Amino acid sequence: MRFDRMLVTTDLTKVSRAACVYASEMAVRLGVPATFLHVDELVPPTFEDVEEYDAYTAFADDARRNGLATLRTDLAERGLPEPHLVVIRGHAAEATVDYAREHGFDLIVAARRSRVTLEERLLGSTTRKLLRDATVPVLVIPSDVESLPSLAHGHEPGPVLAPTDLHDISALGARVANEVAGALGAQLIVVHVVDWPSVTDLMISAPNDLLTRVARRIKLRAVDALNEHLTAVGLGDREQRVINGPSPAEALSAMADHVAASLVILPATTKGALKRFFLGSTSTRLIKLVARPVLVMPETWLSGGAS
Repeated sequence: MRFDRMLVTTDLTKVSRAACVYASEMAVRLGVPATFLHVDELVPPTFEDVEEYDAYTAFADDARRNGLATLRTDLAERGLPEPHLVVIRGHAAEATVDYAREHGFDLIVAARRSRVTLEERLLGSTTRKLLRDATVPVLVIPSDVESLPSLAHGHEPGPVLAPTDLHDISALGARVANEVAGALGAQLIVVHVVDWPSVTDLMISAPNDLLTRVARRIKLRAVDALNEHLTAVGLGDREQRVINGPSPAEALSAMADHVAASLVILPATTKGALKRFFLGSTSTRLIKLVARPVLVMPETWLSGGAS
């Protein structure tokens, strides 16, 4: 297993504790230590005097202690290890990336902040910066769903979903996903989303035999291509799915819910053919839409560290 140390960012608020529990369960499953990092980025306003400033910092310290105490209780109730908390000052994303690099962490975990409506699902600025700047994988855990998948011992974890667009980096990502699924004791499902012709909606509203045959041929070729893609990296025997939907992100999100996935794992890249699929709107929208943790792996990390 290529992950040795996990760094879990937390603001110690109620909405982040479920993510901390999932991260701790995952660390136990993977057999790696987890360090919880709280970045104190409180910027004091103008204070009238030293007494007012002291009261302000004392309140912040109390809030932090209370948050840690509650986190300890949440973890203890589930039989999880005592949290090792580190508190540093700085801007959350920058400080987290620097701390992870300086202390040799190879996996960063962050909670995705809450949203109001479907169209207002926002990927918070801290998470966006982590995904942009981190040189190691980042696990994004939704903090605004009714319940997260359980990775607790005694529970059979749901499948690990590995989207692929059939390019080389995706193949490396599938191999890492296979390793993670094995360490978690979960099934791996590799998924390819078919890019349907623009006439798909017309086919549904007014079926046409010719267009139906063309669509079937497209899907069958995608099935063959996916099997060839995975066989080349020794994963031809893993479960494979070819799906479609209104958009790649929506299709993947719906499937993750349908199979009760415990985790979605996908590569990120900054150039080449994968940019449209993984770095652009699809990956960003998938992280916003899916009610499952998403592990994003930088292209440089995959190409440099995957064998």
